[in-house]
Amino acid sequence: MNLLGPFVYQPQYLADASAVAHETMTRARANVATLIDRLTRIGFDFLLPRTAGSEWMGPMGPETSSDDLLVHSLPHHDSETLLTRIEETTAGIVPLSVRAWYQIVGAVSLLGDHPLLSSYKRSMSDGPIYSDPLMVVPLSSMVNELQFFPEVSRKFSFFPDKYFKAGCSGAMSIEIDCEGAQADAILHNEPHGLYFVQYLRHSFSWGGFPGWSGCPNRPEDELRYLAEGLLPI
Repeated sequence: MNLLGPFVYQPQYLADASAVAHETMTRARANVATLIDRLTRIGFDFLLPRTAGSEWMGPMGPETSSDDLLVHSLPHHDSETLLTRIEETTAGIVPLSVRAWYQIVGAVSLLGDHPLLSSYKRSMSDGPIYSDPLMVVPLSSMVNELQFFPEVSRKFSFFPDKYFKAGCSGAMSIEIDCEGAQADAILHNEPHGLYFVQYLRHSFSWGGFPGWSGCPNRPEDELRYLAEGLLPI
């Protein structure tokens, strides 16, 4: 779809391209649910709660989690209005892949701690693990960023970098923009120059922790268990 560039929004292509994006994100949602279930089974300590109204230890102390701040937050009830607000604020077009993600998947955060897979809260004591757990910020967070930082223009944070995800000071956020009509969003500051769907594909192939790609002494058994049988996207 990316080969079509802005022509993807022409009537003869848009319906098919949207259908592909929706099918892709339907599979992504199934994979997210599978990963959360498997991580729970192996004792993964998620940073965020699973249900709204639960207490968790935030950066500034105890907090009560909202519907938008969970391991998996379902699509916002007013997602279409929020997506439209982003387009109005940026004078751009939300890429089809991003729109479908927020319509079907919502937001996800696999940040947390596991002796072999990942670190967040225990980074200060045991040292960080830069496993880059899958995370996409809530749609409401993107809208709030544009509201409070209008100078950002069309570019805004989509998820933090691997350093923040490991409980360390992040160097930069991974960003997307709405400039130009595109089927998929290029991830600015992503070290491999990937588009969003490419990043999801890469992340799922590593069980939601793509930072282990190319690393020695990785937890092969755990990564294999997490990635096995995930739906291709």
